[in-house]
Amino acid sequence: MLLLLIVIIVLVYFYYKKTSVTSFRHREPKEQYPFLVKELGKPDLIYSDTNGGIAKWHNVQFYENVMMLDELITNNETGKPEFLYANVKMEIPFSVLYHVLGLSRSVYYDRLTKELTVRSHSLPVIAAHVVLALLIAEDPNRREEYYKQLEPMTKQVLTDSTYYLNLKQQISEMILINHKKYSL
Repeated sequence: MLLLLIVIIVLVYFYYKKTSVTSFRHREPKEQYPFLVKELGKPDLIYSDTNGGIAKWHNVQFYENVMMLDELITNNETGKPEFLYANVKMEIPFSVLYHVLGLSRSVYYDRLTKELTVRSHSLPVIAAHVVLALLIAEDPNRREEYYKQLEPMTKQVLTDSTYYLNLKQQISEMILINHKKYSL
């Protein structure tokens, strides 16, 4: 009986260790996790082992999915470590795709799935990238103006929660317009 109890305790310990961020190797994703849970709820998937880990949310807010990886990729433009990926379903016409990608090296687009992916260290910064990508896709002639808004917008979105809430509302509305326009 004692042996069975020990086995159960060991199994529970290893299960918990593999299904939480406590064993993530990098400090930054571990620190960001509580903020993500507060904003997105508990993840749909969480896994961790000695090679790294992942926490993933599906269909939350206007995101197709959000993934937090136990990795650090330093953005040469900002000097910030990046480990958070968010996908947004939207159409970006090929004629303006280059301009949208010019926003940042951390912005990607999959033309087959019609998903914009932004990598960053926080959801508010990702939201700033998404709104500017949507604006550039709609009016590429103003792209230089939008490019210049990225840095001040990312600073404001990190310090002003009301601004961030308004930005999320704006993104939701813009995505609906994008989906209607392109029948997504």
